[in-house]
Amino acid sequence: MEEIKNQNLLQPLIQTTNTNSYENDHKIISYSLNTSIILRLVMVIFVGIVSLWANYEVSKGFSITIVNEAIEGTFANKRFDLFYVSNDEGTRLVLRTSKFVENILYPISGHQDSGQPGIKK
Repeated sequence: MEEIKNQNLLQPLIQTTNTNSYENDHKIISYSLNTSIILRLVMVIFVGIVSLWANYEVSKGFSITIVNEAIEGTFANKRFDLFYVSNDEGTRLVLRTSKFVENILYPISGHQDSGQPGIKK
């Protein structure tokens, strides 16, 4: 009686089949490896294209335009034109501020840019 109980324990839980499971497993593994390699190559190409585009956009530069929106003929309008627009002080102010922020975010240790005056704190 005990042998019958033990016999059930010795039987496998999953029935095995004698098909070409070895070949099927290798096809699945081969297919997954190929898709993995293709996905990696596509991602590397995508990052390269984005890097080239970003480099192109950065190389364009930017322009600074100072616009005086005060009422024409007023004292404020004339003063703004004199101090910021006519002598390009507004553009220099923006560039100095940009350089100051750049030096805070990315400090340069040991040397100043050649020809550029240092920013006084």
